[in-house]
Amino acid sequence: VCPEDSNDSSRFMDLWYTFVDPYATEVDEMGTDEANKSVGVLRIKDGRKIIDAYEWKHDNDVHLLAQNDELIIYELHVGDFHEKFKDLTTKIEHFKSLGINASNINSYFFF
Repeated sequence: VCPEDSNDSSRFMDLWYTFVDPYATEVDEMGTDEANKSVGVLRIKDGRKIIDAYEWKHDNDVHLLAQNDELIIYELHVGDFHEKFKDLTTKIEHFKSLGINASNINSYFFF
């Protein structure tokens, strides 16, 4: 917005407010900046809202990751294993026998 008496036409104002959907059943922090950090999540299947009643019961489970200098990471594409996650799980013991202690599963679809 430029005042009419201003000779500087490069000034403008952009107000931006982000509100989480009041009907969202979850709030996730997927944004990368403070203004857009909270994102409302609403799951719908067959035209109906899905409410997940699952109660997380694993807060006390401890699975320690190896130190950074001890990580042996295998980068994989699910498509390399006949395109099914189940086919991938059959190879986990083989990965362990090779000393692999971490994996990076890449995007299923290429962008």
